[in-house]
Amino acid sequence: MKQIYTILFTATLLICQLLTSTPAFSTDKGDTFTLAIPKEGWPPYIITDTNEPCGIMLDIINEVANCTGKKLHIEYYPEIRSQLMLAEGRVHIQPKAREWVDKPSRFQWTDPVIDSTDVLIFRKEEAHLDNKPLKDLSVGVILGYRYPTLEPLFEQGELRRYNVNNTDNLLHMLHHGHIQAAVTNRHVAEWIIMQSPDISIDQFVFGKAVDSVPYRFALTKAKPMDDFMSLFNKELSAMKEDGRLQEIMNRYH
Repeated sequence: MKQIYTILFTATLLICQLLTSTPAFSTDKGDTFTLAIPKEGWPPYIITDTNEPCGIMLDIINEVANCTGKKLHIEYYPEIRSQLMLAEGRVHIQPKAREWVDKPSRFQWTDPVIDSTDVLIFRKEEAHLDNKPLKDLSVGVILGYRYPTLEPLFEQGELRRYNVNNTDNLLHMLHHGHIQAAVTNRHVAEWIIMQSPDISIDQFVFGKAVDSVPYRFALTKAKPMDDFMSLFNKELSAMKEDGRLQEIMNRYH
């Protein structure tokens, strides 16, 4: 099973490199929009360990940029800092879901791109926990993210929240028994496990869905972004109609 995942992962990275052989994100500062992403990425939505960044969300916004004559420049920032910079207008765009952000009204939001579903993950030997009420568990989550279904349980002390910087660390903490459960996007977790030499898919159990929210792009309110928002939404609608969006998603599944 691990070998099959590794073959799929390698094939997708080759596709990324082919698709990005001509840099899609211009570094020309003349007429560019700056896109903020985490250095570690969030594969398969954001992949940063290739020659040029790629992934579902980056391929989508790159397609929009190519079709509308816009240029994009990527900068790497940690999650919380990128939100502060977006609010200040020091970057223009960030892939995000409204529901994950404190005070989402600070930003403009594009139409939904795809759904992102977070699930509970357990160690295989503790699979029984998925069938019990969510109570008295240590749960690892990604720092800077909000989980609408779980927030009341964290606030009331029903669950103990452990903030972790990225999904890779989150899965390894779970693997070593430092937490009892983890919450993350299933596709992201599977992708991370594919490329990890010391964990495998059969060591975990993917439990019930926690939240499913629309993944989209947040735009700064500190700069004029209305025209870009309109162009993005129009082109995104066209991509859904003509199959280009599905074609992008198929590259990573």
